[in-house]
Amino acid sequence: MIEPQVEQEQGNPQQQTFDHLLAKAMKLIYNDKINAQLIKTIKTGEPVQAIGNIVLTVIEKLETSAAKSNKQIPQEMLPDLALSLIAQLVELVNADGEIQIDEKKQSLIFSYAVQEYMKKGIASGKITQEEAQQALESLKQKQTETAPQQAQQAQPVTQPQQVPQQQPTGGLLT
Repeated sequence: MIEPQVEQEQGNPQQQTFDHLLAKAMKLIYNDKINAQLIKTIKTGEPVQAIGNIVLTVIEKLETSAAKSNKQIPQEMLPDLALSLIAQLVELVNADGEIQIDEKKQSLIFSYAVQEYMKKGIASGKITQEEAQQALESLKQKQTETAPQQAQQAQPVTQPQQVPQQQPTGGLLT
């Protein structure tokens, strides 16, 4: 699995922003009412798609919250934020014991989430097809630089494994 690559310097404003966003995301994920619903959603659906959709929902909530404060989440921060969320959700699911998600599936979750984020961004006009392609190339390069062996084993970000489509269950974090 690709590890989040955010500098650990305490006085770094980018790190402070990342930490703030991650803390807000953790409040959503570990809310008692939502937590049980998350586990149920992941168990009853296809785990790769379910976790990917949860990550997307959390990121969308964070983006909406930032926009209300006239701020924007830096795009270069989103992959590391997504990876951290995936790691937290996988830890939560694996701790339950019924489902075990390995590193290969974590890579598939990340690929699925990136693909869906790009589709939504293009559909909403938030990003262009060219910007999406550039972002994917950048992610592939980062993946190769940070985890050469894992990048060879995992499918590329541009070619996620097909995941059976599932109807939204509604109400999840909304």
